[in-house]
Amino acid sequence: GATAAAIAHRRTLRSRNLLLRFAALPALMVLAIMTMRMRGEALITYQGGLLACSFAGAVVIAAASLDRPPTAFRVFTTRPLRWLGSRSYGIYLWHWPIAVALAYGGWQNEMGLVALGIGLSLLLGWLSFRWVEPLGRKQLVQWRTWPALAVCGAVTVLVALPALGI
Repeated sequence: GATAAAIAHRRTLRSRNLLLRFAALPALMVLAIMTMRMRGEALITYQGGLLACSFAGAVVIAAASLDRPPTAFRVFTTRPLRWLGSRSYGIYLWHWPIAVALAYGGWQNEMGLVALGIGLSLLLGWLSFRWVEPLGRKQLVQWRTWPALAVCGAVTVLVALPALGI
């Protein structure tokens, strides 16, 4: 999915790709069904489910990057979903400690606290998008490609080694 997004970000695909246009809606349906069916303990998750979701996600991203996306994809261009999409990485990063705190406190089934956690994730994701991410983007634009990759790789290794117990 991330690779497809990176490729799609660089270029717009031509709508003449009929296979992609016809595969888009079934791929979106696969993602919706798998979202409901795949759980950490479910066999389908590890017996092709993750692979199917990766493939379906790549097809959906590629279809969304067509110069004229399928009609069903127009919902993704609505203002609320574009707002959510532009801030999704920060929201993703902030939701995890909040979800862990709710689970640790035994509050993961308390709908009021879960709603508060979702709201807090959205707020912190927005704050991160507004105040933190622009600084990172500004720095990344100034870096040259190979030194930036070297620094990112070194940081990844430094974080991974202790996590692996090495």
